[in-house]
Amino acid sequence: MQYPVMLILVSVLFLQGCVCGMKEEMKTLQKENISLRETLAKKETESALAKKDLEMQLALLKKDAEMEKQLSAVRMKALEKDISEKDAKLKNSVSADLVFQSCDSYNYQLPTVLLDIWLNKNKPPKNASKSELGAFAVKLLPIARYCHNSPVNQQKLLSVIFELPESFLDDLIAVDTGSAFSFVFDKAAQRMDKAALKRYYRITEGKGVHWAFANRLWMLADEKDKEWIMQCFWTNNIARQKAIKYGFHKEILPEIKKRVMENYRQYPDLLAVVEPLFTPEEKETLLKKIWESNQKSGGSGNLWNLLNTAHLFLENGYVPAFVQIGLLSPYLRQYDPSKISVFVKYSPVPFDDLQDWVLKNYGNIVFDGKTKKFIAGRGKDAPRK
Repeated sequence: MQYPVMLILVSVLFLQGCVCGMKEEMKTLQKENISLRETLAKKETESALAKKDLEMQLALLKKDAEMEKQLSAVRMKALEKDISEKDAKLKNSVSADLVFQSCDSYNYQLPTVLLDIWLNKNKPPKNASKSELGAFAVKLLPIARYCHNSPVNQQKLLSVIFELPESFLDDLIAVDTGSAFSFVFDKAAQRMDKAALKRYYRITEGKGVHWAFANRLWMLADEKDKEWIMQCFWTNNIARQKAIKYGFHKEILPEIKKRVMENYRQYPDLLAVVEPLFTPEEKETLLKKIWESNQKSGGSGNLWNLLNTAHLFLENGYVPAFVQIGLLSPYLRQYDPSKISVFVKYSPVPFDDLQDWVLKNYGNIVFDGKTKKFIAGRGKDAPRK
């Protein structure tokens, strides 16, 4: 009987030990739980403080930005006021005319603001009298020179001038020196019809401004202007081109032939027109005359004349010209390569070999009328002397 009692006592003691162990574990868990809660609470507190700190920083930045914006607006107003005051001082302190008079007009870039100041002060009133317009033209002469290097200033000046009566152009023509108003006349001519251009063509003849109206008028000239074109035929290259284009020259072919024979250099563009009218003897005489004139030039002048009349001599079989071209061929290739194709057309050998060929056959070169080439040999087409 003792054995069971002992067993029960052992069991009770074991159970008491387990209960005691569990209580200890519970106490440990409670302590850990409290520690975790404290840690979490601390972190939440720190996070809340950090958030508030960030919000405070953001609020301060916004406030600083707003303050900076207000300060910038104040500074901008102060700068604008300063600029306005200085601009007013500039307008009243120094005369724009004095600035213009103190600078080299052709090398100086006129500030647009100065031109505006000058125009506001000097521009003629509406319905200005003839004397007021004349005085303005005189004042405008030195100002216009400052506009040559500035398209913007030219346009400003043109807009003022084209608001004035057309007769103001006559005042500018009267006072113009050194082509100061060249850009004005050029633009004015582009706005004119033929009737107005012819008027200014006549009144500017012999003056530097004449070219602006003449060039524009000749561009517009057509078959309706026959009388005027023929009046200018002997004095104007474009008039001759227009006359030939419309066939007006046919009425004076004998006179053209006579003048070309007398002075080919004055009318080189007319030789092709009357060449079919020449007899072989007349053509021979003309070629010899032109050739002798070329030789008198000497040096580079002779070379220039040779190059510019080469086609005339070569197509007519003039042997002395071909010989001279051959002897100078190495130099001609460097001097003016564009002419080589003209020479090759009449050469019996490649251009690079022409000098040697001419030296080899010198004195025995003739022109073959059938092949239109210069060849070696004598015959009925003996070389011209």
